[in-house]
Parts: sequence; structure tokens; C-alpha cells
Amino acid sequence: MNTVQVWGDSILKGVIYDDASSKYVLLKDNALSEAQDLADIQFENFSKFGQTILRAEPRLIKHLDDVSLPDTIILELGGNDCDFDWKAVGDAPDEEHEPNTPLEIYKQTLTKLIDMIMEKGIKPVIASLPPLDYQRYFNWVTKPADVSKDGVLKWLKTPYTIYSWHESYDKCAKEIAKKMHVQVIDVRSEFLKQDDYTQLMCSDGIHPNEKGQHLIGETIANFLKSNPFSRKTAKNTD
Repeated sequence: MNTVQVWGDSILKGVIYDDASSKYVLLKDNALSEAQDLADIQFENFSKFGQTILRAEPRLIKHLDDVSLPDTIILELGGNDCDFDWKAVGDAPDEEHEPNTPLEIYKQTLTKLIDMIMEKGIKPVIASLPPLDYQRYFNWVTKPADVSKDGVLKWLKTPYTIYSWHESYDKCAKEIAKKMHVQVIDVRSEFLKQDDYTQLMCSDGIHPNEKGQHLIGETIANFLKSNPFSRKTAKNTD
């Protein structure tokens, strides 16, 4: 059985927001569990809730020294990198604010990791970011009582700014992939093909719901079934 390592955030961890319990929960039948069944592939999932590329970097590098390596490594990072400290933004809307990972550092780090993966003879693949529902997400990040909604809106100018900023990290990853001849699992395009992709999103506006996870799973499975692996041996964790 072919094996694939996944380094992502809560989306590929399979986390959704459950309105009934008002908390984030791990969906059992998530995108990777579905893709694994459909594509007959063994996943090693190193995705974490809140993971940024800088948090993943040392862990991924350490795993690249393993004796047994996977055929492919999927990178799905950027959604947390582009996020801001919204309380700080609301408190000082006239000042400049940096995201968790500035775009240039994100670009440099992603390029470095792809280079290191390739040096090990592993096939790197970029999974693009699902689009967020910017109005829901704006409402979500300004929901806490200590976050000034008016201050955040003053800094953003319009809630749509959140969408375009989030999209800039996805575009950056795709530009790097094109330059380095790395394939992309274009999850974002599959969402945008829908009549109303916001119906595939949780109430927080950024996490895909069960239907969204299902679409991601199908997209990943279809990609893996139609694209060859780069290694002759596979790491089997059965």
C-alpha cells in the first residue's frame, strides 16, 4: 500500500465546529479517512489544530531523517499563517499589524521545505486552501466581548479584505508550486465550482463542515488515484 504524509492544520485534521455543542470536534468520517478508503492509500496525518508553517517546520524536518520515508508529502498550510491577533487589531486600528506568519516568511519557509522534501526523493504536493466565508469569519473573530468589532472593521475597511488576504497565501503557495514543478490538489477550485460554497462551511466561516470535508476527501482521492508516486518503497504503518 502506498503511503502519504500529511502536514496541515485543523482542516486536514478533520476538525469541524459543532453548533449543537458549541465547540470544535474531530469528525470521524473526515476528508482523509474518506480519501484513504477511496484511493487505497495509507495516510500518516501530522496535521494539528492551529498549525502554522513555522510550527510544522521543525517537526517535518525531524521526520525527514526517518529511516523509512513516505512516497508523498502533502502540505496544506497557510490558513493559520495569514490570521491576525484580532483583539490587538481592534484595540489599535490605526496601527500596522503583522499576521502570524508574514507572507514573505511563509514563502521562504514553504520553498525551503519543498526543497528538503525533494532532496529525500519524496514527492511534495500542495493542497490548496478552501475559500473562507468572509462575512461569517468576520462575525466570528469579532464575537468575543473583548474584541472591538468597530475597530477591526476600521482596520480592514471591509470584511472582504479577510477573503483577499487569505487568498493571497493560497496564491503564493500555487506560485511556488508552479515555479518548482510541484503538483497541486486544487481544493479551492472545487469549492468555488459549487453553486454556493458557503453551504459547505461551518458557522465560524473558515472550517469546512461535513459536506465540505466530503468534497475535500473526494478531491484528494481523485488526485492520488490519477497521479503516480515518486518512490519505489512505501512506509507501512499498518
